[in-house]
Amino acid sequence: MINETCGSETSFLITTLNLCLKLYFNHFDMVI
Repeated sequence: MINETCGSETSFLITTLNLCLKLYFNHFDMVI
């Protein structure tokens, strides 16, 4: 149960980081 929570939280964190990076690079492209 703890492992499942840890895994889902890690997956959620990775997804959030990927989304933030995409938004960041999109903004970066718009600035240029």
